[in-house]
Amino acid sequence: MKRFSYILLSGILCLFSTAAMHPISAQTPSDKVVKHVPMELIQNPDNPILLMFTASWCAPCHRMRNVMFKKESISLLLKKYNLVILDVDSQPGSDLQRVYCEDSAVPQYIVMDKEQNVLRKMRGATDDEYEFADFLRSGIEEIRPGMPAVQDIITQEQLEILTGDDYKAATSRLKAKWSFGIGIGGHLSTMPVSSRSLFAEDRASALDSTQLNYRGVKPGGSISALVRYTFYKSTIETGVSFMTAGGRDARTKESIDLYYIGVPVDFHFGIWSNLKGGAGIAAMYMIKDAAKNRFDAGLRLKLLWDAYPFCISAGWQRGLVNIYGAESPLRARNNHFFVNFAFYFN
Repeated sequence: MKRFSYILLSGILCLFSTAAMHPISAQTPSDKVVKHVPMELIQNPDNPILLMFTASWCAPCHRMRNVMFKKESISLLLKKYNLVILDVDSQPGSDLQRVYCEDSAVPQYIVMDKEQNVLRKMRGATDDEYEFADFLRSGIEEIRPGMPAVQDIITQEQLEILTGDDYKAATSRLKAKWSFGIGIGGHLSTMPVSSRSLFAEDRASALDSTQLNYRGVKPGGSISALVRYTFYKSTIETGVSFMTAGGRDARTKESIDLYYIGVPVDFHFGIWSNLKGGAGIAAMYMIKDAAKNRFDAGLRLKLLWDAYPFCISAGWQRGLVNIYGAESPLRARNNHFFVNFAFYFN
């Protein structure tokens, strides 16, 4: 009987210990940190980050920037941080406020290491220089205990511009940077043909005398070398692209191949989160002498998902030049529907 009781008690203890282990393991936090701060706002990835939540209507925020930040002990510490000044009434300030702040009060300051781990938080304005200096200093010391001092990122002049009244525009100027990239893509090309002649015999004569190699849909690919200038959530991008398109002649059924060199110039603007819109112009040169006009220029529209350093875009380009030539009663213009993938590096 004692032996049976011992076995029963051991079984019950095993069941309880097994049940208790599962919720503990389920609650184990992940070591992976989600990086919410856009990388285009980071000037030096090796330095700590200071998020500064503010608003244009916030009097204590203006007092902190105009008085506290001007003090020598404070400015010496601020120059060592990636200063990310965020207006809570616009993007991405409102989104990051919901992530990092417990309420909507401003100002709020958050010290993060370079991996975007939150180290310290401070809510509200203060007139105590030593309190705010201790907040900034402790963040730097926690990031690199026993290591050499963190180097300055910006100059005193840049700090004064950044913490001035026009902090939104200053942030855009100071965060601007150049990036270079490579891209690959695919596209579908079409060449709709229309007539500007009112006479049927002119159209028929042109159709008989012109080799309509450009009619139909031609698939193709591209490879590009890109350069972009980023300022806050907008970018200006240009580069050189080599494009090819192939298909079959509508009448002879022979295979045709077309090759282009293109130079696009695009402006990208933020829409929501990483989604951007783009508009621009492009110049193209046809390498293969298969048309009357080998030069073309066009307008471009596109949508992008820009998750730096990767970017995927899709759009449409419309040529403006009559490829068949001014003397022809037929008009033909390039249309390209494209999808591109790009990788950028500094």
